[in-house]
Amino acid sequence: MQLINNPILFTTDQQYSSQDSSQSSTDSLSPLCDLPFFWPHGFEWVSFSWNPKRTSAKLVLLTDNCSDHTQHACISGQDGSGQPSMVKVKDGAGFKSAFGTQAMVRGGRYFFQVKLVHGTLMKVGIARKGVSTEHAFSDGANGWAIYNGELRHNSNSTGDKYGKSFYTGDIVGVYLDMIEGTLAFSRNGVYWGVAFTSEEFKKGVFYPAVAPIYQNDTVITMNPPRED
Repeated sequence: MQLINNPILFTTDQQYSSQDSSQSSTDSLSPLCDLPFFWPHGFEWVSFSWNPKRTSAKLVLLTDNCSDHTQHACISGQDGSGQPSMVKVKDGAGFKSAFGTQAMVRGGRYFFQVKLVHGTLMKVGIARKGVSTEHAFSDGANGWAIYNGELRHNSNSTGDKYGKSFYTGDIVGVYLDMIEGTLAFSRNGVYWGVAFTSEEFKKGVFYPAVAPIYQNDTVITMNPPRED
């Protein structure tokens, strides 16, 4: 598959202020086709599905076929592979995690996006392979996330203030630079700057990760658009 190379690096809060408000993002971003894809220059856009072997038993994986959710989901993650693009909570007791199939390895710069279809209190980020699926992936030393305007790493309850809260319909971007050793996030194309800096990001392997909490919370992948 050949990917579309978008020369846009990032938007700014000022450029995107009309869509970066205290109101639900669906008020200004619907339909989803109105939202451009923001692809940071020099980063590989990670195309992935959710790994059934690395997903909590409290979550269900679905292949987005446009019948279970709104029409916005139809033009998001699915690339026709038939692999699961959607994670949905079936048991609302506590955070639980799902991990992507695509590895991010040292020496590269990686970017991926997910969309919050239902719910807002989700942790989004990256983790190493051995992290448990039965709690939030960022609770321990091998997971890093953004959550409700704060960062999470090696903690289930505290972290530095960063970014803003999420709303249903928001698209969350994750930027892992395994050359410089940084991790950053965005919401709806608005880049929030470096969240974490660590030598750990230059080593080993990482995977996309999400951790929803409440029943019916749903998140889908936003894989690269195809070029015909």
